[in-house]
Amino acid sequence: TAVTQFRLAVQRRRSREGEDRGAVYVDVVCFGGLAESCGEYLSKGRQVAASGRLEHDEWETEGGERRSRHKVVADEVEFLARPREEA
Repeated sequence: TAVTQFRLAVQRRRSREGEDRGAVYVDVVCFGGLAESCGEYLSKGRQVAASGRLEHDEWETEGGERRSRHKVVADEVEFLARPREEA
């Protein structure tokens, strides 16, 4: 089974004062045909919309530190605008 994993940057809303609040990064994993399509069509800067179920992973590093993350196991990825090419 094909597997593709990518990190999606989601811009936060600006504050009331117009301040840029940065982005939240979400890991997305896809399987099967969806993974193959993502592997073929995704590139840095490509806008996408992903939907699926949210999962929580926990693990321990070799140094003994506990880590955790949330990820989306996608059942749908919609390819939106392509990145603008630099002139």
